[in-house]
Amino acid sequence: MGSGRVVICNTSPLINFSQIDRMDLLGDLFGEITVPPAVLDELRAKRDIFPKATAAADSPLLRVVEPRNAEVVSTLTYELHPGESECLALAINHPGQVLLIVDDLAARAVASQHQVAFTGTIGCLSLARQRGLISRDGPLLNQMRQAARFWLNENFVNSLLVELNERDSLS
Repeated sequence: MGSGRVVICNTSPLINFSQIDRMDLLGDLFGEITVPPAVLDELRAKRDIFPKATAAADSPLLRVVEPRNAEVVSTLTYELHPGESECLALAINHPGQVLLIVDDLAARAVASQHQVAFTGTIGCLSLARQRGLISRDGPLLNQMRQAARFWLNENFVNSLLVELNERDSLS
């Protein structure tokens, strides 16, 4: 995985950004994004529900890397989906060198246990705003909630938009 920071992304953030035609934001934020084969499989398997997921799977931003430790993947699969398991297997052996983009709470808990830095879809939106790539989080977040069925607790969304001073984005 080289000496620079590697960004590894799970399926749901890729679906969220692809469904609103904003994969460019991930590219602008991180350049190349590493994904394991299971993430590509999940993206392609969801093409009927999320038609733009296949485009995400074929994105030139993505670099496919096979996890080397099948035992770690197998163990993680007891509590996580295959894509999350493979992402974490890639990340676990490189703490401090990896940023994992994952929304699932169980996967985040495992990442924390292994000292793997992580963020999620909302963290990516926040970083894009901080870097001046977008002016507001709310509109894109609302688009994701509709187009990608990105589920978030309504109270959390309302609190977040109030905190960001984007009350007018409340749906």
